[in-house]
Amino acid sequence: MLQRKLERKDAEKFLLQHAESAHYDLLVEEEAVIYKEDGSVLVRLVKDAVDPMTCEVAYRHLKTVDGALSARASVLGTKLVPRILSDGSKGKTMVVPPEVVARARQLGAKADFLGYKEAEPRYNFCRQTAWTREHPEVLGASMPLIRAADCIFKIEFPTEWERQHNYVSKAPDFRIGDTAFSTLTVNKNLPTTYHRDSGDYLQGFGVMLTLGSFTGGYLCFPAYRVAVNYQPGDVVLADVHEIHGNTKIKGNRVVCVLYAREKINQCGSVEEETEKGTRHMVVRMYAPTQAQRLADEDQEPLDSREFYEAKLTPELHAERERNMALHKALFYTVNNKAPADRALNERLASFKKKKKSPKITIS
Repeated sequence: MLQRKLERKDAEKFLLQHAESAHYDLLVEEEAVIYKEDGSVLVRLVKDAVDPMTCEVAYRHLKTVDGALSARASVLGTKLVPRILSDGSKGKTMVVPPEVVARARQLGAKADFLGYKEAEPRYNFCRQTAWTREHPEVLGASMPLIRAADCIFKIEFPTEWERQHNYVSKAPDFRIGDTAFSTLTVNKNLPTTYHRDSGDYLQGFGVMLTLGSFTGGYLCFPAYRVAVNYQPGDVVLADVHEIHGNTKIKGNRVVCVLYAREKINQCGSVEEETEKGTRHMVVRMYAPTQAQRLADEDQEPLDSREFYEAKLTPELHAERERNMALHKALFYTVNNKAPADRALNERLASFKKKKKSPKITIS
C-alpha cells in the first residue's frame, strides 16, 4: 500500500509537464498490484499476458495510426487557443496551437481512435470513429489483442469488469465486440505530459498495452512517486483519474488505451443514431448568410475525416478494396495461417493458474 506523497492540489503543479526520473522513487518492473492509502487500486501490472504473435499482428496495423492531435492539449503539454476562421477572426472552438501540433508530428507523434463515440455538441448522434469507418480492417485485426485485454480485466477485477460491461451493454451497437470497452485510443511515439483522463466512465479502469520496440515510456504517478515499466505483452490496469504521464521514449512505441466513453450508455440503436445523424447533416447544410457560414465553419470537426460524406464513389470503393487486401496480407503469417487466438475459457484457465501477485507496501 502506497501513501500519497503529494496532496491533490500539490500534485496538480505537474500537469502539462513531462515525466522525469526525479518524479519517482519506485520503478515497478515485475508483476505487482499497488494499492492507494484508501485500499483502492492505483495500478496493476500483469506480465506476459498476451502472446507475441497477437501483439505483432496488432502492431502491424496500429502503427499506421495517423490521426489529428488538434484536441489533445492535455497530453501535449499546452493549453487550448481559439480556432482561427477563414476571415481571420477567432472562433469559439478551442484547439491545440497549430505550431504545437506541427512540432509533435515532426517528432513522429501520432494518435487516433478506434471503436465508437457518443453524441457530442458538435455531432448530436453516436457514431463510429473516423479511423474505424475508413479502415475497419484495422479494428478487425486488433480484436485478438482487445479480447485478451478484456479477459485480463475480467480475471483481475471481476466486479469492476462486470460494472463496466453492464454500462456499455446498454448500447450494444456501440461497444467493441462483447468486451467492456467502447473505444481504443492509439498513441504512437507520444510521451504524454502529466494529465488526468477525461471523457471516460468514471467508475471504470484504464486498460493499457504497449507494442513495438523501445526503451523508456514509463507510466509515472507523481503523487505517489511510483512508475511502471510495461513492455509488449504486458497489461496495465490503472486509475487513470490520478495524475499520470510518460517518460521520454527511444524507439518506436504504440500505446493502446482501452476504456468506456462517459455517455456511450445513452446511445440508441444504429438505426436510431443514423436517423439523428441524417437530420443533423441536413440542418448543417443550410447556411445562407456569411455569419452563419462562419458559425458553421467554427463548428466543423477538428478531424477533417469527420465530415461524413454519405456517398461512396467507385474510386473510393476501389481504394478501400486495395487497403483491405493489403491489411489482409499483413494479417496472415508467412505460412498463410492466422495467428492462434486462444478461446476465452482457455485464457481464464491459464491465468487462474498464475501465482497471485505480491502487494507492495511502503510504510
